[in-house]
Amino acid sequence: MKYSLFSFVLMLVTCSLPAQSVNFYYDRGVEKLNDNDLAGAVADFNYVISHYPDYYEAWHDRARAEVLLRQNDKALADYSKAVEINKKYYEAYYHRAELNLKMGKEADAINDLAKTIEIKADYLPAFELRGDILFRQKNNEKALQDLLAAVNLKTTNYMVHFTLSKIFAGKGKLKEEADELDKALDLNAGCAECYMEKGHLLFNSEKFKEAIVCFNKLIELRPDNYKAYLYRGNASLRIKDYAPAIKDLSLVIANDRKNEHEALLSRGIAYYETEKFPQAERDLNKVLQTEKENFTAWYHRALVMYNLGKEDRAKLDFSEALRLNPHCDDAYFKRGMLYYNRKKYDLAIDDFSKALKYNQKAEYYYFRGAASFESGKRENACTDLKKAMNMGYEAAKTDYSHICAQ
Repeated sequence: MKYSLFSFVLMLVTCSLPAQSVNFYYDRGVEKLNDNDLAGAVADFNYVISHYPDYYEAWHDRARAEVLLRQNDKALADYSKAVEINKKYYEAYYHRAELNLKMGKEADAINDLAKTIEIKADYLPAFELRGDILFRQKNNEKALQDLLAAVNLKTTNYMVHFTLSKIFAGKGKLKEEADELDKALDLNAGCAECYMEKGHLLFNSEKFKEAIVCFNKLIELRPDNYKAYLYRGNASLRIKDYAPAIKDLSLVIANDRKNEHEALLSRGIAYYETEKFPQAERDLNKVLQTEKENFTAWYHRALVMYNLGKEDRAKLDFSEALRLNPHCDDAYFKRGMLYYNRKKYDLAIDDFSKALKYNQKAEYYYFRGAASFESGKRENACTDLKKAMNMGYEAAKTDYSHICAQ
């Protein structure tokens, strides 16, 4: 009897060993997976699965190891087996979604993420990933819903806020765009793309000094990002800080073929504004060699020619500029002045009239009045001189009193 009891106890211990042994192999497999011993991990999970085929965690973790071993088809089958055994295993659905996405199966990934959220409605990574996929698919409204859900679940993923900023930018919601960029930068102060987008936003809002601060940060992070130098140079140009603008634009011209012509155009304008007319002409000539339809280049080269005293070339360039932009009042006015200086008063009057069509400036009225007087149209001259005088144009007061107050 005593012997029989001992045998029974021994049998119980022996029967319990396989389960304990399987758990041991599973736990060791997880340790090996975490230590990146992938082949060892797979071997341990194989042992577990061969003894307990319904051990769904082993199927799942073997799939994780297979993904790292780039055995994607095997991993996909193992994830599928895990959810077949346990249909509520949301982690397996989520990781299968990641793998489907990696394999270019976006629709399958979306389906798996939907299942993940159905099982666990507060699973933050699923909202983050699905929102990102939907955004890349240009399904911005659904992406917005998922990303806002991620925010409500207290995401710490800066890319959620960065992507939201892009969605709000597309909707023209500039305040919301700026807020999301700030949140992204609070989470990741090293986000170069965030500084780029915030700099753009500030530049387009004509907050050029603030934009320069963003581009400074971007250049600190990415000193070889020549587009950042281009944008900073353009911002400096807009606040008339010409020396740093020329320095940044020159750096772009020397190192970035893709953005060379834009930098040449901006540097040409900076040279014009600092009265370095030969340098400005050189840069603008290079732009116009390949960009014949660039209004800004024609207009500014015309201004350069005007100041260099090359009147015929200036007139031709103003004409090209006006072909491209027939609403530019200053181009009409300056071409009119070229005609006026050559005593072609009827042509001057015509250009001054076109300038006034788009901008009622006192100077335009004054010179149209002067051209009318020189061409013998005293009544028209007095009307324009009076208008310029009433608008505060000093020279018009003297001329009106001499010509018209009789």
